[in-house]
Parts: sequence; C-alpha cells; structure tokens
Amino acid sequence: MLYQVGIEIPERFGSENWSNIFINWLKDLPISFGTLRTALNHQIKMMENIRVEKNLALKDIRKLAVSEKYASIASRLKTVPGVGTITAITLITEIEDMNRFKCFEN
Repeated sequence: MLYQVGIEIPERFGSENWSNIFINWLKDLPISFGTLRTALNHQIKMMENIRVEKNLALKDIRKLAVSEKYASIASRLKTVPGVGTITAITLITEIEDMNRFKCFEN
C-alpha cells in the first residue's frame, strides 16, 4: 500500500513484525492521500486489537499452566527441551488423558 504511493519502509523496520516503533512511525508518517491514511489507520487499529487479544490469550494460558488441574503435568512437560508453557498446555488440552494410549507408538 505504501509502495504504491512511493513510500519505502526504512531498512531498520526490515522485520516482518510490527514493533511499537514501527507502528509509531506509521502513525506519524505524513500522508497526503486521505483514503490512504484512513486505510492505514484501520490496519494499525486491527494490529493493535490483535495484539491485545493475543496478550489476553497468553495470560489465560499462563493461568491454566499454574492451575491445580494442569500445574503438575505442565511443569513436567516443560522439562522437555523445546517445550514451553504454550506447547505444554496445547498438549494437555488436546490429548486430555494420556493414559488412554496403550503404548508409546499410539
């Protein structure tokens, strides 16, 4: 969208992530096309809303990980290299009862 009107994103924002610094740069960007500014503002607002929802979901996942129901198994799963809170809770909630598998191959 910006490239169409000749605005190039500086190399310092080369990441695919929308950092706070990048979002602030977009907000402060002088744009003479009203429709472009409106569209950009909507995209910025959507990204900010996604961030809020993502943070709320992560907070809920962290609460699950320390809850009485999941804390014991989550802490054991997190001893496996590469398994963090999100992976542990995903495994627990998707598999539910690991005892239903008769052997490792299942």
